[in-house]
Amino acid sequence: MTCTIDGWLFDVDELGTHVALWVYTNDGQLLKLTDEFQPPFCVTGERDALKQLTARLYRRGWVTGGRWVERTEFWSGATLSALELYVTDASHLSPLRTLAATLDQQFQFYNLDIPVAQHYLSRRDLFPLGQLTAQIDERGNVQEIAATGSRWAANYAPPKLIVMRLSGTAMRPLNPESRIRLECGDAQQTLWLKEGAATITAFNQFLAEYNPDVILSERGDTVLFPALLQLAKQ
Repeated sequence: MTCTIDGWLFDVDELGTHVALWVYTNDGQLLKLTDEFQPPFCVTGERDALKQLTARLYRRGWVTGGRWVERTEFWSGATLSALELYVTDASHLSPLRTLAATLDQQFQFYNLDIPVAQHYLSRRDLFPLGQLTAQIDERGNVQEIAATGSRWAANYAPPKLIVMRLSGTAMRPLNPESRIRLECGDAQQTLWLKEGAATITAFNQFLAEYNPDVILSERGDTVLFPALLQLAKQ
């Protein structure tokens, strides 16, 4: 049994042979969907050598098969005859890239270094926070999916996201006055780093209570989160 949902694409993550899609529906639900995706990549070279390479990768379980295709090379615009192969599982991408680096004198590899989420969006013609429609089964497996909005739209209605903000005071260097301020809607809380484990507990409780979709921070990557991680380790 299937149903159709409409909403916004909020996030994408790889799950081996699938990707996970977080979709905010028009009625405000956040759904986790899964869609089967085996990233394709192309290889050019001498045909017999390509057949041997395919057999080698297939025996290792890294690819499920392939087909001969013609593709346009991005930089030159030239049409190339290539072998398109399909990765069995996203976890095989790393060893495939390592192998490709050792074979670059014999073969030319294409699209092997594209992140899985980005590759999925490109193949499905979707984009972040874009509106979409999807047909799914009772387990949330995607049967069909398509964008209903335009990536070029200048004005569009975004989903109603819960936003949490972080800012710090006296954080460099860390001292008894170092503190982090949390804000989410009308809720506000100040965490003093000198309180040790209690600070981490309070931070986790704030996250659990307000469950933000997005965290916006001032110097978060360079100062705030490293300080919290250091405190948590202690």
